[in-house]
Amino acid sequence: MKSVKRAAARLGVPPHERAERTVPRHGLEPDRTLTIGWIGRGALWWNAPIDAVITLEDNGRVTVEWTGGDRVTRTTAPFRCPNGYKTPMRADNITLVQRTAKRIEETVAEERRRLGSLAAEARTLSWPDRVRYYRDHPVTGVVTRSLAWEYQIPGDAAHHPLDPAAEPTALPSATRIRLRPATVPSE
Repeated sequence: MKSVKRAAARLGVPPHERAERTVPRHGLEPDRTLTIGWIGRGALWWNAPIDAVITLEDNGRVTVEWTGGDRVTRTTAPFRCPNGYKTPMRADNITLVQRTAKRIEETVAEERRRLGSLAAEARTLSWPDRVRYYRDHPVTGVVTRSLAWEYQIPGDAAHHPLDPAAEPTALPSATRIRLRPATVPSE
């Protein structure tokens, strides 16, 4: 990560842009799943003698489905595998699945903190950046959809509520997006 920070500093990339562009995807597909299995039955970069699917759900919860024969066992943190599933051939791979699921949970928590502080900064994003780095990211997208966003079209002084399901072509690319500022209760 130090090399990324040095390269970003050398290129003049602000820390907030580096943070939003380097959120790990953890191998999750656009549907927020990571399938682990033998060659041809899972992620191409992870050949394992097990069948498991890690899923990041809409509410930010991470689950692991362990498949053994006709039985599927779904677990949440600490992602214990079913009895009898851990054999000497599978032990290291099971540990890797559990670690990956925990890392996804940690990234979701980090993104919740980062986006929470983004609201306090009152920073705006371009519409294309919001689509690419927030809405379409498998991890950040889960947190993004749970927050209230608003947009401002160039030439319009007003901010309008943003529909979380807005298509990438819904707004002009010059549109500015921000998290809706928190309402401060009056005294």
